[in-house]
Amino acid sequence: LLFDPLRLTDAVYYLTLIKISLCGVTFALFLKYGHIKSDDPLVIIISSVSYALMSFNIIYSMNLMWISGAIMLPLVILGIDNVLDRKRKELFILSLACSVIVNYYTAYMIVLFCVIYFIYRSIAETFDLKRFAKHCMELFSCGLLSALMSAWLWLPVFMDRSKGKLSEGVGVYYGVIRNPLLILRQFLPLSFAGISSKAVPPLYCGILITFFVVIYFFSRKISVRRKAAALFVTGIFILSLLFYSLDIVWHCFKMPNGFPGRYAFVISFFMITVFAESFEIIFASIFKNYSFPVRALAGLFVAADLIVNSAYGIRSLGDAPTIGGYSSYSDYRGFYERSEVCKALGFDYPERIASYIDYSHDDGFLNAYSSLDYYSSSYNYDVSAFFRSLGLNSVLHYTEDSGICPVTASVLNVDCAINYGEPNEYSLMFELFDPVYTANGFTVYSNPYPGSLGYIYDSDTYSDSVSGDVFSNMNHLYHDLAGAEVFIECGREEREVLTPRSDAEFAREITVYPEAGMHLFMYVSPDDYDNDAKTCKDYLYFGDFLMASYTNMPYRYAADLGISDGSVLTFTFESDKKDNEIYFYSFEKARFEESVKVLSDRGVRNVVYSSKGIELSVTAAQDCNLALFLPYEAGYSISVDNKPVNYGSYAGSVLSIPVKAGTHEIHISYFTPGLKTACIISFIGIILFVVYVIFSIKKQKKSNNLI
Repeated sequence: LLFDPLRLTDAVYYLTLIKISLCGVTFALFLKYGHIKSDDPLVIIISSVSYALMSFNIIYSMNLMWISGAIMLPLVILGIDNVLDRKRKELFILSLACSVIVNYYTAYMIVLFCVIYFIYRSIAETFDLKRFAKHCMELFSCGLLSALMSAWLWLPVFMDRSKGKLSEGVGVYYGVIRNPLLILRQFLPLSFAGISSKAVPPLYCGILITFFVVIYFFSRKISVRRKAAALFVTGIFILSLLFYSLDIVWHCFKMPNGFPGRYAFVISFFMITVFAESFEIIFASIFKNYSFPVRALAGLFVAADLIVNSAYGIRSLGDAPTIGGYSSYSDYRGFYERSEVCKALGFDYPERIASYIDYSHDDGFLNAYSSLDYYSSSYNYDVSAFFRSLGLNSVLHYTEDSGICPVTASVLNVDCAINYGEPNEYSLMFELFDPVYTANGFTVYSNPYPGSLGYIYDSDTYSDSVSGDVFSNMNHLYHDLAGAEVFIECGREEREVLTPRSDAEFAREITVYPEAGMHLFMYVSPDDYDNDAKTCKDYLYFGDFLMASYTNMPYRYAADLGISDGSVLTFTFESDKKDNEIYFYSFEKARFEESVKVLSDRGVRNVVYSSKGIELSVTAAQDCNLALFLPYEAGYSISVDNKPVNYGSYAGSVLSIPVKAGTHEIHISYFTPGLKTACIISFIGIILFVVYVIFSIKKQKKSNNLI
């Protein structure tokens, strides 16, 4: 609303500053009104600034949504303090519900820490079993009320993720234990360790904080009970950081894909809390006797420490190979302007655009247009598997345009492709497209064989024959939709090579006999494809030239090797898996062009998108089915000629609707599964909360009258 699209970088910049500042505000409120009840401005300023500029906020600001959790955490813990100190419970209920709403993922970590913090407070103070049980019931009932009030968000999300990430096992697993020395290094300044999945999470929140946390455990002014309580929490954090089996508990039992230890903000919060207690008990009275310059000097030292560490972290992020560094504003402007070029040429939503620029996993010119590129933990497993079976580079949480070919481009309604300069290593498919715009090395190619949102078909042979051979899969898909098979498997001969030239264990020499005048396609299908955690070693050599190399996860796709002149080709394929297979197919362009007319005739027409859903028409010569390339899942309402119909799936991943012979008007709408039920639950929760507030006010008035 407030920023022009060309200035969205400024919007993100200001939003980052606001969020980081709010972390300091909420922590200051916690210190002043929580169980510490600090009145010393020096303690409050040092603590709140340290929390705002902790390494977690600086390093993980690339995922800006997570800072919302860091903002809410002090308020939630302040709410717990209110409950334990027999004050009003509304803050805990509302702040916990808001935590779920602003970011359910970090809210999960906050809830875990709430349990730990409650035990910490119970150990640190005089223990009374009856009071402990009472507090347990109070906190549980408040937490339940928060869950009811926020159900409208977390319940549909939970149902959505059940067909994706939650349906999988633990997933990526990197071993048993992290290096303890590397973890200790994170409590010192200038300790950026990267954001890859195997890196150590950012834990630094100030050298003064680290110093006073150590002092806390050795000071005689701190009671043994308080030390034991702090040691209990510290032990949990250390074990969680050391052992991956405990680390995944904090990540909803899923190993994080990059950005390790995403609960680091909780650890920093606790460290700064211990610092505040330690400073208040040991040194606050001493510092109060010093003049303003001395106190100001201490504040400036902390500021300098955190500013230098923050600058170092930002600089390190820019050089981190995992994320490719930061992009300049001019780069962003270039992406935006190129997306505007595509729109001016008529290539815009809902038709998809294939980008071979590969700026990031979630490319789409930074989401300025509709692309197959997709990068999110909220994936649909069946759709990812479907894309992967068609030779696209798709591994659960991400799908890229790389690997797209004329068949998938037409079937998936890809209207054009974009590339810098000449066709690159991803594919030579641009020879099959028409260049329509070139400027500054930026080229837009139009797909001369456009598809549509859906197609009629008679039978689903794809589902019955899907395999690791992506070209065979595409033949079945295209046969179902266009009645033709356009890939021909090349004749080949093989012999085992005893000594691989690479670090792979097995090697084969493959002699291929491609069809003359046709594009030669290649694809490597590993035996362990479904496990995206494993490293792999797959190499393809043509003579002494390394044509393809796959060494990190099943990151691979169908590749166009160019037009064959009919010459016999000899390749060497080396792999760490004896069962890994490599496929060579020739592409029958002439037959494909003949069949495109059939595909077009079977496609849907008059597609209209609106807030009410999707309207389209289709003509069928006989009773058949209509495959619509929308993800198959619950929540759709579909009517044919104003009559509701049930839907199924084609290829186990996209919608399938039965249609009778003739021309039909179809309406498709979607409503998030579970949202209606969740809204009813939230409404009940809000009513219960209002009743509780009214009851609490009356009870308080009654107590005041008695006094």
